[in-house]
Amino acid sequence: MLCLDSFHLVVHDIGGPVGFAMAADMPERIKSITILNTWVNVEDSNPCPCGLLRHRCWARLNWPDEPRHLELCFFFPWPLPMQPEFPEEEVEAYIDLLKRGDGGKAFLKIMRGFDHSPAFAKRCYRAVQNVPYPLQAIWGVQDPGLKYEKYGRKFRL
Repeated sequence: MLCLDSFHLVVHDIGGPVGFAMAADMPERIKSITILNTWVNVEDSNPCPCGLLRHRCWARLNWPDEPRHLELCFFFPWPLPMQPEFPEEEVEAYIDLLKRGDGGKAFLKIMRGFDHSPAFAKRCYRAVQNVPYPLQAIWGVQDPGLKYEKYGRKFRL
């Protein structure tokens, strides 16, 4: 842990809920929060395609050795109405995290470690509601998973 008295916090993507929880626990140390395409309502399912990775069956795969076509099937197994389309480049980035030297164990641990409880959601919201520090949100409107209409509107400041 860095021994900083105060700091500016930037939260993005899957790191958003982690950063919000930290800010809620130490608001006196936060100078500002900059929000970049993330989500605060953790009671919703994980919006990125890696939400699928919370299921334990993925641990049985040897990701560095899986054939390419099989890997893509895991991210796009069938068309679901709630499953957003993700560009192949983004899927490639997630697959790369699964093919690291540890066989994806660290990334899978992060994806499975998300707390979706109402208590954790309340903790995250405490970091962005009625706070003593400035907040700003910058949104990439072409994000295929964290669409502004669903996730970004919650940050209208």
